[in-house]
Amino acid sequence: MSGSDDLRARVRATRSAGDSDDLRTLRVHGDAHVRPGDADHAVTVLAGGPPTWLGAALAEVDLTRYPNPSAAVAAVAAWHGRDPAEVVITNGAAEALWLLGPALAPHHAVLLQPGFTETEVALRTHGIPVQRCYESQEIPDRADLVVVTNPSSPDGGLRDPTVIERLRAPGRTVVVDEAFMSMIPDEPGSLAAASRKDVIVIRSLTKILSVPGLRVGYALAPPPLATALTAVQPPWSANAFALAALIAAAAHREDLAARAQRAATERADLVRALAAVDQVTVSPSATNFVLIEVPDGPRLLAGLAARRIAVRPAGSFPGYGPHHLRLTARDPAANARLVAAIRETL
Repeated sequence: MSGSDDLRARVRATRSAGDSDDLRTLRVHGDAHVRPGDADHAVTVLAGGPPTWLGAALAEVDLTRYPNPSAAVAAVAAWHGRDPAEVVITNGAAEALWLLGPALAPHHAVLLQPGFTETEVALRTHGIPVQRCYESQEIPDRADLVVVTNPSSPDGGLRDPTVIERLRAPGRTVVVDEAFMSMIPDEPGSLAAASRKDVIVIRSLTKILSVPGLRVGYALAPPPLATALTAVQPPWSANAFALAALIAAAAHREDLAARAQRAATERADLVRALAAVDQVTVSPSATNFVLIEVPDGPRLLAGLAARRIAVRPAGSFPGYGPHHLRLTARDPAANARLVAAIRETL
């Protein structure tokens, strides 16, 4: 069954419970919950492995030279219709988020929830005061940095771009983390192609290319902000393989679109199967994973683990608790096994 409004209301009601979470809790990610041999529904990487054209591109990489990002910068700029001066190649989207503190030195940062927890870790590690807000109208005027994840995690919700536009204010930088946007066909609401003087868009190809071990990310920002990010970035952050992956991906956008469609199909299949299970509340998602709430999360988690199925407990995300689990969609057969195990355990 679906009860998204009720689920979101309960999340808002418990939002202050984890506001002093230890940084170690916030740094727990999906891969930590997968044992060797598990059926992996915890990591949000598209299943099936990388495309063959990516392997061919990586085989041609020259490792005898220092990595030069110029060609990758040009490819990404052309891809999104941006000026090359607006592109910063990073060691995955996570590095871009870690650059925000030293590059922008905000006095008061707001993280619009739900979102990627590593962002809070990065800002707090750099001594930046961080406030969590669960509604855009809660953001105080003094906030000079607002970070929003679109689509969000762990629920996969897609935010209205007009709401993101309203986050902009004089003296404020808005950062939109679009790490999962490439998983959505046609990327509705993406701001990657829109150059604004106060908006940074962060992207990742790690998930759509199925290469979590190859950190492929970039930031799109107006030149002054792009320069600020680059100024605090370690040299050669993006290795030669990551740069080659960006160039190859820019040349195979039709294949990326097909992979996004597969992700959407797999998620729709999982949602249909979950709808037939009593005691499961599913939050609407636009990407390749869904958030569920069950009466006894620890019991379900243990039951799935006993069946060698890994899912992501969502309690480390602010506002969520032990009865929330994030499930990554896979092919229909894998989804069927997961849902059968959920039904048996419940």
